Amino acid sequence: MEMVPDKSAVIQNLIERLEKELALLVESAKAAHEAATHEEAKSEDKHDTRATEASYLARGQAARVAEIERMVLEYKGYAEQAHRTMDRIQPGAIVVLQAVGLPSDDCPSGDKTTTWFFAQSGGGTALSASPGFSSAITVITPQSPLGEALAGLVAGDTAELETPAGVKEYLIKEVR
Repeated sequence: MEMVPDKSAVIQNLIERLEKELALLVESAKAAHEAATHEEAKSEDKHDTRATEASYLARGQAARVAEIERMVLEYKGYAEQAHRTMDRIQPGAIVVLQAVGLPSDDCPSGDKTTTWFFAQSGGGTALSASPGFSSAITVITPQSPLGEALAGLVAGDTAELETPAGVKEYLIKEVR
């Protein structure tokens, strides 16, 4: 089995990624706010919706900024606990899964092992293979179907997931 990267390194990489996204969003939110409040955004007649649209965009971006700020705090909390050994799948755990009995076209590379970081938010965020990460690591949340099936399980357990293509089974190889 390939070496799973250090949990602290995974979490730090995720935090850095979120902070970069946050910096970009803050700039976009500022620009949207300025556009919404700029004198040229004032409606010229009842059919002119530029100001309304700009204010919707500014509100949406401000909400996304708040969401990413909350996620950064969440992940910093995981970083503080990274040294803690986990035996059950819960937020803050790295999980290595092995797909059981999948046809070869489901795993074209032949690699049926995947690595996940279990968190309350940020599902779908992926860290591609890079120095220190020999394979991709994807964030999974308990709100997702796979996350729901995995929550609370331990290494050696299996999880079944009903999909449109049929039931898929995963062996939990490692939890830390």
